[in-house]
Amino acid sequence: MSLALFGPACTRTEPSVFPTATELPKGARRPDGVAIDLATLAPGAVPSASTQLGLVTLGTPLGDGAAFEALDAFFRVAVTEDTEALGDLLTRDAILVSPTPGPGTPRTPTAATHFAQRFRRLEYDKLAGETIFRRAEVSIVHAGDAKDLGGALPSVDELSAGEVAVRVPIVATRVGTERVFADEIVFFLRPEGARYRIRRIVEDFQMP
Repeated sequence: MSLALFGPACTRTEPSVFPTATELPKGARRPDGVAIDLATLAPGAVPSASTQLGLVTLGTPLGDGAAFEALDAFFRVAVTEDTEALGDLLTRDAILVSPTPGPGTPRTPTAATHFAQRFRRLEYDKLAGETIFRRAEVSIVHAGDAKDLGGALPSVDELSAGEVAVRVPIVATRVGTERVFADEIVFFLRPEGARYRIRRIVEDFQMP
């Protein structure tokens, strides 16, 4: 008779050991990823551009409402005779063009200087409450339009992209017997951001 003696297993299984957070490397942490190609910045918005330029950003054209806002602001400044506010409405190179300047008067003085002199000499404040122009009579010409301004100087050919020329027949041309505006004024407006600024004024006016 043979006997077999089975004792407890002599083989011992050790529990698995995994690294814990306290055992991870403590060196500087590396970033998760690095952008290889930097993002391309969009170019600044322009009124128009050639298709050969590739990537361009076209600005949204200003509507006629922005042109009327510029007109309203100009005549409001004239009535209040506010030369400081006038400077904000004009471009730095804004001039006044007079088809028939008076003796000794420069043909194209700066608009800011010209109107500052008019505000000092004439009583524009007496136009407060008066209708100076009627919107229904205003003509707006955009750059590239075929129509002209009815003989006003300079011609619309000098309009740059995005600019407009506005022909304004004036209703209130006098304060008493003294003339303060010509029968019509043409404003050349340049877009700057969300508004127009005046870069040229065409008015057949002689300083009294």
